Amino acid sequence: MIKGITYQLLLKLIKEIFELIMPKVSAEIREALRVFLNELYKKAKETPNFWDDYFIEFLASLLNIPLENPK
Repeated sequence: MIKGITYQLLLKLIKEIFELIMPKVSAEIREALRVFLNELYKKAKETPNFWDDYFIEFLASLLNIPLENPK
């Protein structure tokens, strides 16, 4: 617990902040983030470390960026 605030509440707050910010970010930057995170996701899936996958999925979730299934 962080001084009375649970991690779950903190993550929810962070997600809500990003949900307010992301629609205001230009389409070019959102597209660059989508491409970047999908490339990272492909690389993460190639590693044996499952935490890599979770980390990228977490970032994409925070930024509301859809991830494509790596081929």
